[in-house]
Amino acid sequence: LIECSSLRKIVLVPITSANRLILKNSHILCRQNGEKALLELSSHPGYSISPMFDKMSGTFYFGYFVELGFGPKENAILATYDGTFITRVDDGGVLNIAHGDIKEGVDLTMKPGPRTPREQEEHKKLMNGSRCFIINSEGSVSPATNSLLALGISPYWDLRLVKRNSQNKVIFKNAKLLIECQLGLRESKNNIPSDGVGLELLSHPGYSLAQTVKDWVICGPFRGSSIGLGSNNHETLRVKFLPGGKIVLHDGEENFQVFGERLYEGRMICVGKVSSWYGIFHLKQQEVFTVNDDGSISPTKA
Repeated sequence: LIECSSLRKIVLVPITSANRLILKNSHILCRQNGEKALLELSSHPGYSISPMFDKMSGTFYFGYFVELGFGPKENAILATYDGTFITRVDDGGVLNIAHGDIKEGVDLTMKPGPRTPREQEEHKKLMNGSRCFIINSEGSVSPATNSLLALGISPYWDLRLVKRNSQNKVIFKNAKLLIECQLGLRESKNNIPSDGVGLELLSHPGYSLAQTVKDWVICGPFRGSSIGLGSNNHETLRVKFLPGGKIVLHDGEENFQVFGERLYEGRMICVGKVSSWYGIFHLKQQEVFTVNDDGSISPTKA
């Protein structure tokens, strides 16, 4: 089933945004002498930059990573800073801008860090410098290549897979219309025009599904955006539910997908398009869905 995550992601925001994060211990990290400091927040007392999962997980194309979220201070990452890399003490993982796409709304992750001086130099150049950061004088953190952006809190609640009995699962207001859309397209062999079905939520009144990044993130075989819950004044996604189980944007070719190659709890839901070779070999189960009797939606294979 699809859920609304209770933990918001850390993303890039404008440096002037009210959602910008300020590190409580930036003065310690800025000494750049190997001192350890927790990534707690003075901008949001009691909160921190936290890993969203216990360990890194991997995908065929994107490698190993763990997403970062806005969590309680008890889950704060313990880190060091050397003027370039913000490094997690536990395992040497380094802060990273997902997909190397340095623009507003893109997620922050931890990736395996460099182990030798030679690898340090190589990592500085990886993915448009996505692992290089500056800590500003007031304690905010910016990509080294774009000081107009900073780490902040996503304005959207994430959409992820959850167990069928979770209280966080989302129920769609127009679930019946999705099924009718699928039946109509099947009978007409996909030839009837459709303005799509709006994905407003019955379970979360006043909210609907929206893409979290205005301009598509482009990386290798993938072009798209994660999906989140936004208030109804955001642009609500409108879709067609195809006979084969794909959920496709009504005005484009992009479709809903579970990010990664496996279906398990916590996986992020995206909307996008992948190249044919990657989709054929790695997304057979990830982009086919079923509308359930209660108005929720599940991957057909899970």
